[in-house]
Amino acid sequence: MHPLLYLMPVVGVGFIFFMNWMAKRVEAQLAASQRWPSVPGTITRSGARVVNSVYYPAIRYDYDVGGQRLSATRYAFGNWSGTYQQVSEVIAGLPEGGQVPVYYDPANPKFAVLERVAQGSFYRWFGWAIGCVLIAVFVLVLVVTP
Repeated sequence: MHPLLYLMPVVGVGFIFFMNWMAKRVEAQLAASQRWPSVPGTITRSGARVVNSVYYPAIRYDYDVGGQRLSATRYAFGNWSGTYQQVSEVIAGLPEGGQVPVYYDPANPKFAVLERVAQGSFYRWFGWAIGCVLIAVFVLVLVVTP
């Protein structure tokens, strides 16, 4: 068996830990955002983006914090995505020129969201799926190789 194959379970376990860390990071941002202030914002672009049959809101909004004009594109925490129908409903509620509350991090006002929701569990499940596949392939190769 090739020596590099022994890296597969290490990479698999590392990927699981990394993706769980990502999920915890998103969940921590979500928890902290419940205390963030909000300011009025204006939608300057509203549409959908499709990547490999996965739909994402493609929005841009402007808002003012402490006299500074800022712009952001984050709808929610994590990699928020949905079905065509879900994303269509989101962008229907965010027409260009529309007014929305913008929640921003007071320690970093450039970091803002429109919705204080997250899809952190995606990172966790993806990490486990890929990590387990790598470990399973290693075990299979170990068993099959004479």
